[in-house]
Amino acid sequence: MAKITRTNGHRLDDIAHIQPGVGALESPDPDELDFDLDAVSAAVASLSAEVPPDAVTAQTPGTERAGNGVIIDERGLYETGFGPIRSLAPLDSAPIGIGEPDGSSSGARR
Repeated sequence: MAKITRTNGHRLDDIAHIQPGVGALESPDPDELDFDLDAVSAAVASLSAEVPPDAVTAQTPGTERAGNGVIIDERGLYETGFGPIRSLAPLDSAPIGIGEPDGSSSGARR
């Protein structure tokens, strides 16, 4: 897959001014959390895709897409900001548990 240089029709170097070491976030202390930080972090994946140039959506957001997703089931279902997608490759991480709106756990893993 080609290196992504544009997203949503914009050149990344025009909108993403990232300097290494500047604005780095501190990691939380895993002992202060009520979930397994390593397991949740392992379930987050970077995703990229290319759509055909003649696709209906190719003109507006462009043909190269990038984002993040979270593995939510054992069959490779990811939840993204655009909705669920299914992986075509085998998973190398376990899915995260899904919570309830009231903060209670529904099959959460620890």
